[in-house]
Amino acid sequence: HNLTLVEFTPIFKTYFADTSTKAVKPLPFSMVLSGRYKNVGQFLDTWPQLPFYVTVTQLFLGIKERKSTTIEADITGILYAWDDKKD
Repeated sequence: HNLTLVEFTPIFKTYFADTSTKAVKPLPFSMVLSGRYKNVGQFLDTWPQLPFYVTVTQLFLGIKERKSTTIEADITGILYAWDDKKD
């Protein structure tokens, strides 16, 4: 999508702290992307077609530099992981 991944941070502490026997567990994450506004939107628009379920919980957009067409998108979300082997 012609974006630069500046940072990606999965929050494993929450995932591994969940000792429930649920088949689906949430894995929170945060990421920062850099690029054009349109490209960020196109990237997020593809999420429903991913082979896993992911949601956006917060999205902050900011101009990277004055008089620039590049923005930074700070995205917080949840990736839902599951174990196919569990019933």
